[in-house]
Amino acid sequence: MPESRTQPRMLVVHDCPDVVGEVSNLLAGWWIGVADHGDLAIDEAVHVDVVLVDLSREPVDGWFVLARLASEVAVVAVGSHRQASRALRLGATAFATSFAALGGALDQTLVA
Repeated sequence: MPESRTQPRMLVVHDCPDVVGEVSNLLAGWWIGVADHGDLAIDEAVHVDVVLVDLSREPVDGWFVLARLASEVAVVAVGSHRQASRALRLGATAFATSFAALGGALDQTLVA
């Protein structure tokens, strides 16, 4: 993990390099770390400012990661429209329906 605290730090919980690359491109200026599964995300969350979790991740699903980390770090959840209210009730700081829509969700997170 990085030692510099000058950049905001995000942990992307996803196992697809294309998704991680898309997030990195969208968030120039952020330090991006990757956890390819939920167990690793739970261990690594103490080192970041925001955790980005896809609610469909397995073997430890995104819902578990959200519920486990919401009280410890800002969590932005990505899922379908019908999942938004449940994610926010479980403690998501913000919600996005796609990785491309992260800008608005992160603006909401950084203000909170």
